[in-house]
Amino acid sequence: MRQYDQKSYQSDGRKEKADEMNTVEIKQMNTVELLKIMEIVWDSLLYDEIEIESPEWHGSILSDRKRKIGEGRAEFVSIRELRANRL
Repeated sequence: MRQYDQKSYQSDGRKEKADEMNTVEIKQMNTVELLKIMEIVWDSLLYDEIEIESPEWHGSILSDRKRKIGEGRAEFVSIRELRANRL
């Protein structure tokens, strides 16, 4: 198992070990390794106080969905239905 400790990902924003990783290495990781890397990325986004503005289109979509809910026209599907429709 590869060793990626969180400290090596928090130095200067460029994430020194992340720079060394490539797509091939990521695809070779097992599920546990991928989840550990994802946790490090989420922690970095959460605690590094990076503010990313949502694009304008995102606000429009959210407003439209909220309006549909208010009008009783929103349609919801379960995760099971979503997965079945995507296959």
